[in-house]
Amino acid sequence: MKAFVSLAAVFLFGAVLLPASCQAEEKPIQISLLHPVQIFDAATSISGIRLNLIYGVNQNLTGIDCGFVNKLRGNMSGYQSGFVNLVDGSFEGLQEGTVNVVGGRFVGLQSGFYNSAGDFNGIQFGIWNQVETLHGLQIGLLNFNKSGEPFGFLPIVNFSF
Repeated sequence: MKAFVSLAAVFLFGAVLLPASCQAEEKPIQISLLHPVQIFDAATSISGIRLNLIYGVNQNLTGIDCGFVNKLRGNMSGYQSGFVNLVDGSFEGLQEGTVNVVGGRFVGLQSGFYNSAGDFNGIQFGIWNQVETLHGLQIGLLNFNKSGEPFGFLPIVNFSF
């Protein structure tokens, strides 16, 4: 009960007591229950750590992102872990979850049941791996490279260097 009261106080302070102009800047921490119930609004970028208890949305993130459903409208650099990870922009680092989707350029390691990215540079490890262009290695049951260079589809291992 004490932890719940503390968490409620943090949400109240961030969502109500902070001025709106302060909420639009880059912040070092974000805690989200279910968007839009989060300390700072979705337009805020985070440089530090973000914890999404159910579903959180922010612009960009540099650092650590953990939660059930993690959504970024911009770019991510660092470590992201969740059941579902969605990044509309580019990603650099390690992304792991059941479902990982990056709309733009990916550099690093992506691990999960379903992995998808645009211009991919690195290693994908999962059951279903899908990229627009591949510069690296895909390890999984189904590996798709939409550019077809050198292979559009290979089971188990697909590569392009």
